[in-house]
Amino acid sequence: MADLDKLQTAMATSLQNMAQCILAKKQAVEKANQEITKEMQDFERLYKSFLSLATPKDNILNPKDLIKPEKNLSQYQQETQSILQTQQALMPKNN
Repeated sequence: MADLDKLQTAMATSLQNMAQCILAKKQAVEKANQEITKEMQDFERLYKSFLSLATPKDNILNPKDLIKPEKNLSQYQQETQSILQTQQALMPKNN
């Protein structure tokens, strides 16, 4: 009878350990899902910002179409400066 009690205790302990392991894995998956959701939201926000910078005539799917030979150097410099300012504005501030 004592052997049966020991076996039952060992099985109960084993099941409890398995349940704790499963719970820890579930919590890790939930945390990872939250992080992925946040990253997706950040990406969506940045992508929408990018789209708002594109003019209707720009073809954002083909970068070669964004380069127009009729633009002069100062136009490219102004656009580059504008892009850099936007990127800096979107960067998180380290205080």
